[in-house]
Amino acid sequence: MFWKKRKYRDYELGELTFSCRSWQLETLLNGDELYVDIEGTKDRPDSSALRQAKNLLANITKIRCAAEEYVATAGVEHFTVGHGKLILDGLTSYKDEGRFDLGFGLSDWDDAIVVVQFIDGKPRDIQIGD
Repeated sequence: MFWKKRKYRDYELGELTFSCRSWQLETLLNGDELYVDIEGTKDRPDSSALRQAKNLLANITKIRCAAEEYVATAGVEHFTVGHGKLILDGLTSYKDEGRFDLGFGLSDWDDAIVVVQFIDGKPRDIQIGD
């Protein structure tokens, strides 16, 4: 079928769906939805990106804390203050080892986006938008 999305089944993560140059899945993290994007080709997720995504999910509390600390010191208070707390809602894993993004929303601002970009496993940059 023309409109049928490609699927990939991973033993640990379950079913991933291909869309826009990445493999995607939704999972629950402490009862909240977390959207996961994994870099890959239309045939399958990149093996390094997939392995990294699994590792990140297994260590999400530590990585989330590092991202939240980075946001607190990144000089984006004009964007975040008064709009509630950070809500983790996305993870993107790239094929380059140590390169990934954590995406957050703000609890009192439905359209807010805060993305912390990690390089070499450390937070290095931030993007904000609405």
